[in-house]
Amino acid sequence: MVPSDIRETIAHRILTPTGGFLEGFTHTLQPYAGCPFACFYCYVRRLPIGLLGRAPWGTWLDVKLNAPALLRRELHVLHDAGKPVRVFLSSATDPYNGWEPRYQITRRCLEVFRELPPQLLIVQTRSPLVRRDYEILRTIPAAWLSMTIETNDEGVRKQLTPLCPSIRMRAEAVRQAKAAGIRVQITVSPLLPCDEERFAMLLCELDPDFVIVDTLSLGDGAQGKRSEALGCDEVLRQHGYHAWTRPDCYRRLLTLLRQCFPAQRVGLSKEGFNTWARVVGA
Repeated sequence: MVPSDIRETIAHRILTPTGGFLEGFTHTLQPYAGCPFACFYCYVRRLPIGLLGRAPWGTWLDVKLNAPALLRRELHVLHDAGKPVRVFLSSATDPYNGWEPRYQITRRCLEVFRELPPQLLIVQTRSPLVRRDYEILRTIPAAWLSMTIETNDEGVRKQLTPLCPSIRMRAEAVRQAKAAGIRVQITVSPLLPCDEERFAMLLCELDPDFVIVDTLSLGDGAQGKRSEALGCDEVLRQHGYHAWTRPDCYRRLLTLLRQCFPAQRVGLSKEGFNTWARVVGA
């Protein structure tokens, strides 16, 4: 989906100090505000930007035109002060929305990171548009692609997250990133209804460097309260997925993945998301 309500904005800062769920990182970076994928479970819907936005979440997008220039300035300050820089891009938007090919805000931010490398950069997306930037991403020493794939079932994807790219396209983006020499993690975040055996087989075939399994209750940053307020369990029940509302619905998939991958390549929820940030920050 490409939102039609687009606003070009000037940001006052671009690197936001972080903590909480992403406690291992020093900053988050949002090149846009808003997100066209409009996932029913998105915790940002319960944040002020989602609750007080000018229109329903998913229908609008703010483009931070000066994000690359701000990033260069802020990185210079951090580097000159000898401060650590571990960036999660992005936690409240998808950096590869339908307008990125036109504005290239994310791409130009990556060019800044290539010039002023951070200790860690996680590029989190569910969009195969990220492939446009593999030639840049591969030249940033501590950069990772983090691709969200919540299920192996395309029918579930169409039912629950119909505005998101297909599983096939995301899987192909992972394959191409691996072929380009880019480190990849796959975030099953949150886990949606799936065939656990087939999903585990798909993830094993893709062979990411790291896999994170997360759930609606574990991963919304508020001990499940945001997901509850969003009615996420009710959405699942409406589609007949009652079993997937259980707090332990992740255990079968996690067990299968730990049979496929070494233990250090599989993480769960908050601990998993912060694994590499803690390694480089040690």
